[in-house]
Amino acid sequence: MSVRTIHGAVLATASLFASAQTPALELSVSPEFNLGSRATDNVLFSANDVQDALGFDTGGRLNLLAETPTLRSNVTPDFNFRRFAVGDNLDADEYGIRSQHQWKANDRLTAALQADYYQDSTLSTELTDAGRQNNVSDRETVNLQPSLVLALDALTQLNASYAYTDITTDATANAGLVDYSYQMATVGASRTVSDDWQVFATGFISWFDVPSQRSFNTTYGVQTGATWAVDEATRISTSVGYLTSDIDYVDLVPVLVFDPAPRILLLTFDRQASTDGPIASISVERQFEHLRLSGKYARQVSPTLRGAQSLEDAMDVRLDYDWSPEIALFAYGQYAMRSAQADVNQAASEDLNRDQFNASGGMAWRATRLTTIRAEYRYATSESNLAQSVANVHSLFVTVNYRFDPFFIGFW
Repeated sequence: MSVRTIHGAVLATASLFASAQTPALELSVSPEFNLGSRATDNVLFSANDVQDALGFDTGGRLNLLAETPTLRSNVTPDFNFRRFAVGDNLDADEYGIRSQHQWKANDRLTAALQADYYQDSTLSTELTDAGRQNNVSDRETVNLQPSLVLALDALTQLNASYAYTDITTDATANAGLVDYSYQMATVGASRTVSDDWQVFATGFISWFDVPSQRSFNTTYGVQTGATWAVDEATRISTSVGYLTSDIDYVDLVPVLVFDPAPRILLLTFDRQASTDGPIASISVERQFEHLRLSGKYARQVSPTLRGAQSLEDAMDVRLDYDWSPEIALFAYGQYAMRSAQADVNQAASEDLNRDQFNASGGMAWRATRLTTIRAEYRYATSESNLAQSVANVHSLFVTVNYRFDPFFIGFW
């Protein structure tokens, strides 16, 4: 099934989902328009082939919101034209449609559906999942995520969800980027123990499929945790769990043969591996009068554009400060240690074993009631454990956002 066929099915499903509700419907539309620029001294995040780049973004979105007493449906088509005055083969035409739908069947049962289709550039990931060097390619993404929440009583909820993601790139075979699909099914429960405490438990299974490399991961996991409202301004969340992955992949082995002249053949052998270990997270949030602080540590696994599943330990810190009603300052930092899970499929995953540090800071100025100007500086460094190389990037982003007043279309 092609990406566009899936996209059509997504939109049809969302349309049927919306049309099955009560006839009282309120619809509003809110357009936005963006102009931006980006400058960087190392656009490919490379340790050796360093390239400067200066680019410009022109884009916008249309926020469509439909509401009835039982349904809320938000559909947002968007576009962005990215052009570079300095930098080769980086231009991109990005567009898509993202949607979120929620249906309150009754006082106890709520159903939701997230359905997205978009085309963007791998440059948009800002160097987090492509490896030692960011190879640039157009990319199509389909996301589907239905979910259900059932309230057993005022304090206890059961939840279930399924997530499907399909990634298709236009990269050539030697670019190091691959197509993949990723699925995850989750079931869980949460209970409010008191005004200050909430506990939860979750079980999940995920499937990561890379057909071009004959690689397939199945991961099982459980996780339990709690959220503690220390006071009105402080919240702490923590969780611990365990996961195990079964990994099927193909190993390429060079063999010297004589038929009759000597030559080298690459033989393929089906291999299996498994890995397991703990996962955990902890986050702290603190709200002051004008300042918001948050910190988080998490261990998680995720698919990558290199065709191998990645294990990541990441620590994040964020600060937001309201300087005035018109000016907000922000700063962010992250240190992440990433590696290919079980170090299998070496040809695909060699760029995944690395340590990264990212830091950014900037300001957002509300110039008028509808216009916001945002400026941000970013620094990133990545050390590849296998290649023993270090890449550094300095970047500057400036964006002007104009949000039109929402206007009312109709009521039935």
